[in-house]
Amino acid sequence: MTSIEQKVDRPCGEVKALKKRLTFTIDITKVEVWTDISVAPEYQISSFGRVRRKKPRSDGSEFYPKISVHKATGYCRVTLNGKKYYLHRLLAQAFVPNPEGKSFVDHVDGDKQNNSLRNLRWATSSENNRNVGRRANNTSGFKGVCYDRTWRKWKAQIYKDGTQKNLGFFHTVEDAAAAYEDAAQELHGEFFRKE
Repeated sequence: MTSIEQKVDRPCGEVKALKKRLTFTIDITKVEVWTDISVAPEYQISSFGRVRRKKPRSDGSEFYPKISVHKATGYCRVTLNGKKYYLHRLLAQAFVPNPEGKSFVDHVDGDKQNNSLRNLRWATSSENNRNVGRRANNTSGFKGVCYDRTWRKWKAQIYKDGTQKNLGFFHTVEDAAAAYEDAAQELHGEFFRKE
């Protein structure tokens, strides 16, 4: 091997060694990444929540199916091959790791239309229910609090794994709400939601 060949070969070897040592990650919440949709392989979904058909139209333009909001549930949906899919589930299946095999997708902030990847997480049924906001028929203004006419006091109660737990009776709605909040933070952990 001549000295010229050695000079050329040595930098290439160093580059190969450097490539082996370098690893990098892409923040898919900042860079749009496309991947195939497992339930509809002729479509792709992006980390930004956009959906497109892999095969372009006859004029060469890309086809993006319409994403709409389901009136009854409030979730975003998309129709692929005549079947409707919830966008948050497609995104989670494509981009959110699910090592425990949980079957529900939870919106961290409770906003059903906020489908950013940072707002989606896998959950069990009970975890998903813990992150529910105040019910529409709530008259106390606080989650987990109602007025008990028999005792003429405010009652705080919480559900954990399908079982109702009475937290006590209180003279003020604020005290009952504080008792619920303390119990919810302890029992619900990362799925605790104040409102």
